[in-house]
Amino acid sequence: MKLILKIISVVLLVVIALMVILPIVYEEKISELAKEEINKQINGKVDFSDMSLSLFRNFPNFTLEVEELLVTGNEDFATDTLAAVRQIKVVVDLFSVLAGDRYEVEKIILNQPTVSFRILEDGRANFDIAKKSEEPVDQEPSEGEADFQLLLKRFQVINGKFSYIDEQSGMKVKAVDFNNLLSGGFSGDFSSLSNSTQIESLTIG
Repeated sequence: MKLILKIISVVLLVVIALMVILPIVYEEKISELAKEEINKQINGKVDFSDMSLSLFRNFPNFTLEVEELLVTGNEDFATDTLAAVRQIKVVVDLFSVLAGDRYEVEKIILNQPTVSFRILEDGRANFDIAKKSEEPVDQEPSEGEADFQLLLKRFQVINGKFSYIDEQSGMKVKAVDFNNLLSGGFSGDFSSLSNSTQIESLTIG
């Protein structure tokens, strides 16, 4: 019995050590891989100063933090900042990730995001950055896709700024110190939400 307890103790120590060490050792590689894969999917550029992964900050939840995110457009919008976020925090229930069929996101927090949308007179928009898929669209999802569920419990925006300029219609919208909190549960099948929004300044012209 003592031998079994010693083996279990050693295994637990090794697992805990790996949980601490692996995110640190591979953090830079994971960060660069994330940037590479994201930029393959868009007609623009995504960059950020740092990305950290932790299993202890909100244990037993998994925490992902991205610092100083910057999204820019391409061609005529190459110098435009589409979005800039000081910090993004995502907390995911670890056991739901291990189960694999239902991801429970405890919270997503956007700290000091600045979002700028612009539509030119010819109709081109700086936020139209998603690359067109070359694969045929499957009208009927596979059994695995149909079973997959994503549940988001809390979405929060802290001190955000938003601007929208439509050169076709001449419409302009600007919101400063935008704070929003969505809580409850939103998934593909059912949503029950509580929403609170505060805006220090809103200009529509």
